[in-house]
Amino acid sequence: MGTTIRTGANGVALVLTVPGAAIRVESKSEIVLNELEFEKAGGKIVKRKAALDLKSGTISALIEKNDPETTNFTIKTPQGVAAARGTFFAVSVDEGKSLIAVKEGKVGLQKTGGEGGKK
Repeated sequence: MGTTIRTGANGVALVLTVPGAAIRVESKSEIVLNELEFEKAGGKIVKRKAALDLKSGTISALIEKNDPETTNFTIKTPQGVAAARGTFFAVSVDEGKSLIAVKEGKVGLQKTGGEGGKK
């Protein structure tokens, strides 16, 4: 926890955050892994949580579908927090502005310091 990943101009990092969830950190990006945890019971994942802080650049996340009570995967940006349960999405921060793109599934968005909505 608290680990920072920075990629250079030609760098890319692939990270298995918790079972069933992975991120790709694109070039010229910085992300902090604030929270990573999971629990198993009877050989099955019953809880997985990842809280990431995207400082700059772009990451994409692929999260295996699961029930919403099992998975809590969030990516914080300067403008808000994107939360997903089972989807493929990307988050980008460029010059302090955030962009979220969803390829499949649903991602909730909570604006920092205010009300959010679902996308």
